[in-house]
Amino acid sequence: MKFTPHDFRRIFATELVNSGLPIHIGAALMGHLDVQTTRGYVAVFDEDVIRHYQEFLHHRREVRPEGEYRDATGQEWGEFEDHFDRRKVELGSCARPLRHSMSA
Repeated sequence: MKFTPHDFRRIFATELVNSGLPIHIGAALMGHLDVQTTRGYVAVFDEDVIRHYQEFLHHRREVRPEGEYRDATGQEWGEFEDHFDRRKVELGSCARPLRHSMSA
C-alpha cells in the first residue's frame, strides 16, 4: 500500500470523530472553514457523527455546573439570532432578497 500525506489527513479526521470529538471542532483543527469539507474527510456514517456529538455534549454537561444549562431568556435568544444574522451578511451567505435589480 502507498499512503500520501492527504491520506493521513483523512485518517486523522476519521479518528477525531470516532474518538468522540464533535466534527465542528475537528474542522477547526484541520483548518476547514466549512464543516462539510471535514465531512468529506471523515469515513463514518452520519448517524455516528450525531451519536458522537451527543455523547460529547452529555459528557460536557456531566462535568460542568448544572446552573450553566438553563433555558435562554427571550432577550438572550434574540441577541443570539441577531448575531448570526449579522454574521451571514458579513460572510456573504445571507439569503435575503436584493432590494434592487442587478440588471441596468
